[in-house]
Amino acid sequence: MFINRRAVQDPTPLTLRVTAYADDLIIIPSPRQMDKSDHAAMCTSVISRKLLELLKPLNLSILPQKSNLLKCDKIFHLSTTTSLLDCINDSVRNAAASCLGTLCKWLSNEELENVAKDHLLEDEPTSYWNRRHGQSVALRIALKEAPERMLKPEWEEKVVKHILAQLATDRIPVVCSGVKSCAYVFLYKIPKDDQLPQNLVSSFARCMNHANNEVKQTVANSSIYLTKNLPCPFPMSFLKTLVPLLVMGTKEKNTAVRSNSEQALVTVLKLRSDEECAQQLVAALDRGAKEVLQECISKTLKKVLAQPEPKEEQFDDTLLT
Repeated sequence: MFINRRAVQDPTPLTLRVTAYADDLIIIPSPRQMDKSDHAAMCTSVISRKLLELLKPLNLSILPQKSNLLKCDKIFHLSTTTSLLDCINDSVRNAAASCLGTLCKWLSNEELENVAKDHLLEDEPTSYWNRRHGQSVALRIALKEAPERMLKPEWEEKVVKHILAQLATDRIPVVCSGVKSCAYVFLYKIPKDDQLPQNLVSSFARCMNHANNEVKQTVANSSIYLTKNLPCPFPMSFLKTLVPLLVMGTKEKNTAVRSNSEQALVTVLKLRSDEECAQQLVAALDRGAKEVLQECISKTLKKVLAQPEPKEEQFDDTLLT
């Protein structure tokens, strides 16, 4: 087995260099059985031309014209992506999990059942953290691309259970993936006027109290993404749970957390258009929370409003660019 050494040694991120090296790639299968070192090298570099052909369209989510994937193609895609869910290379694991999540939109009901059972919604989640992370990313992207399939009545309770477990873990990438999964669940259910799982709403909001700043920023950014993509107002009960914790984020010492929390509040309360949403929430809050929010709006958010609106960040961090 021969692998392009220049691609393996190049320190730039895999997602930015895979296409550049695709043309000089030659892989010759060895007649002998692949040993562990060969397999590790393949997993780390992941420069097979077939995998590149898979990653590009799936991560860019441009498969609407390929809903009729050939059975042999789906078998290859499934076997490749599921085998890389626990890859030790973060970029490879992330991209493969994203591919698997996107693929869930196009699988038959039977195929999706098997993927969910074996990889997304295992009854006994593995303790191996790489695989847990890969599964969390795959579930998150499946909720983004095919929420109507993943949140069908017979699966919803199990999906919520898995997301709650992700939010409670000690691995920050898994927690952040769970936070984003919450956003996709809310984005699907709120316009349908479905009752939101209150334990999921409260756990999502409480992540603003997490010890890790990256998690807090992810909650704030998820709130911004959700507001900008939601075609209808938030339920008042949702705002009463989330907003007080975002207000707490504006008092954080960490500059990034504080800034993201301020921008999230401006967006969630729609303060750049008018103050109607904020006034309705103020009227609905208890006295203590009401006074804190009013003070935050008058002393902090008014200053934010005087500044240009920042450029929107890409919410899905699994896309290949």
